[in-house]
Amino acid sequence: MLDINTGEREIFEEISPISINTDGNYLYCSNRKHSNSIYRIDFRRKTCIRICGESSDYLHIIDDELYFCSNLGWYKMPLSGGQPQKII
Repeated sequence: MLDINTGEREIFEEISPISINTDGNYLYCSNRKHSNSIYRIDFRRKTCIRICGESSDYLHIIDDELYFCSNLGWYKMPLSGGQPQKII
């Protein structure tokens, strides 16, 4: 990852992103290296954690919720954490 303001670079070896989105504080991605589960990356602390074990594609953020497609269904979950809820 590259911080365009400072030029600082950071490599997260455990992440191979498929779909990426951000809320301005964190980067969210589907991680190819872990069955497309959803990870949250914190660049300030240089950490990443898995926040959802569901296989996912097409990450979207709307009104503090993360929307994603999993096994042909659409789900949402709060960015603050919790269980995904099927919406379609």
